[in-house]
Order: sequence, then structure tokens, then C-alpha cells
Amino acid sequence: MNHEQNVIKGLVLEPRQVKDALRVIIHSILFQRELGVVTPRQVESDCGVFYLTLNDINTDKHIEEQLTLFENRLQERPMLILTLSFYQTVKKKTFLFIQEKTKVIWEEWKIPIQLQQMAIPESRKSDSRLAKKLRKRLMTIIERICEKKDHLPSIGEANDPTVIRFPYEIIAPL
Repeated sequence: MNHEQNVIKGLVLEPRQVKDALRVIIHSILFQRELGVVTPRQVESDCGVFYLTLNDINTDKHIEEQLTLFENRLQERPMLILTLSFYQTVKKKTFLFIQEKTKVIWEEWKIPIQLQQMAIPESRKSDSRLAKKLRKRLMTIIERICEKKDHLPSIGEANDPTVIRFPYEIIAPL
């Protein structure tokens, strides 16, 4: 299985914009990677960008927890990379025929974030610039997801109408 790596062009953000920008990007990637019939929820970000979520409370809660963790770590080091990884769990035989489960990552999205403090009057301009940048990042995400599919794990029957949700993890570096 191929391991596809995607690095989103970095964003320079005010502290108040970090969670909002990452929400847009992460939810958009997760939505694009969902297969099957989904009832999405449209959300407007604080900077005015509309995006779709999976409309799943557990997913939303998990994302918020990871973003809070990332935001806290970003206060300590003003340049960090958040990673969203999709993986498949495979069983591997080890010593004495014992089976061990291992995560095999098949797709990774790296999102570099740098903190920058701005004066209050600049904030409104900063939001409109961020919205423009986020729209560009979303187009890049959609293009990459649509053009590269050979690394996706097999999903079973082609005519199966069930929703396929690939396991993922969000990693905020230490």
C-alpha cells in the first residue's frame, strides 16, 4: 500500500484564528475522504468561509479536543505542524504466532501553522486575508483528493451503499 503525503501550504495566523482555520481544513479533508451517502452539515467559519462537516458529534468532539491540545502547544512553540493521518489496522504475526495489530498509514496531511500577533485594527483585514487563503487551501485539498486514489485501501463491494469511514488520527506534536 502506498503512503501518500500531502503538505498544505503553511498559514501564519493570529492566536484567535488557529482553531477556526484548522477546523475548516480538517473537517474538509474528513468530509472528502468519507465514502457513501452522508448527510453533511454546512458551517460558516469565523472568517466567513463555508465548509462541510460529517455532522457527527463524536468526530466534532474529537477534533475540538485535538485542536485545543494543538493550540496549547502552539503557545509554547509558535511554529508547529498538525498532522491528520488516515490508516488501516492490519494484523501481523510476531514471535510464536502471536498476532499484533499495527497501524499502517496510507495518507497523511501536514498543516504547518505559525503564530503572529497583530494590532487590533489589522484583525478585520487579517480575517479577509485568511478567508482567501483558506479557500485556496480547500481547492488544493479537493484537487489532490480527486486526482490521487491509487493509495486508498480496498473497501469491499462496489455496490454497497453503507458509509465508509476510514480510521484517522490527529497528531499535535509534543
